[in-house]
Amino acid sequence: MALGALAAADMTTAVLVAILMVLQNLPEGFNAMEEIRASSDRGVRVLMALFFAMVPLGPLAALGGIAVGPNAPLIGAVMMLASGGILYLMFQDIAPEVPLENAWLPPLGAVFGFLLGPAGHVLI
Repeated sequence: MALGALAAADMTTAVLVAILMVLQNLPEGFNAMEEIRASSDRGVRVLMALFFAMVPLGPLAALGGIAVGPNAPLIGAVMMLASGGILYLMFQDIAPEVPLENAWLPPLGAVFGFLLGPAGHVLI
């Protein structure tokens, strides 16, 4: 929804945010698929069908964001909810499972991931 509202206000920034969302959601989607497969007896085809059934939700939410506009209080509430969900996911689900004994790659990847935001801001 926030991406749709951003597209209504500034398309260049919306494209950058969409690229950042793809970079975040691709590995997260693979991880979710593996976790569901490990804890469920559903087959890969059923899980893929469920994942593909979720695809239209993003564009529908973006259309909702375009409809309400970028200055609507609802957009701010959606962004707060999404950021809280991402923080919860990072610190309660993903980070505790990462072994960091003498490994520099995961924290360095996190630093580069956070640097993508300011770098995109500088580009725009």
